Amino acid sequence: MTTEEIRKRTGLSEKDAETLKQTEQMPLMMAELAGADLFIDCMNRETGTMFVAAQAGPKYMPSAYQNSVVGCIAEKEDEPAVYRALETRAPVRDIKAVTQEDKTVRRGRGSDPGRGWKDHRDP
Repeated sequence: MTTEEIRKRTGLSEKDAETLKQTEQMPLMMAELAGADLFIDCMNRETGTMFVAAQAGPKYMPSAYQNSVVGCIAEKEDEPAVYRALETRAPVRDIKAVTQEDKTVRRGRGSDPGRGWKDHRDP
């Protein structure tokens, strides 16, 4: 996601959006160490929903996502920790994301490659 796209969706200043873009490099290393996918989520200033501004996955382990979810909406029901952290302004631990696969397995329908993310991008 470009700095301009982030500014348009979030209302961040040019300096803050550039800082966010520079921060994207950190999850790459952390994803390797954690062996998991990591994301930077931002709030859309017009809708109040969170969207994925950056995504990093481990190189040497399979990602939980078949496709990039950058730009996609992170719904509250699928990403409760993101919204809890926003509401409480405090770090949140031990709350797991609910993936589409989790939902379909509970209904006995197998897995879905969407994995809980709405494939929506703002214009």
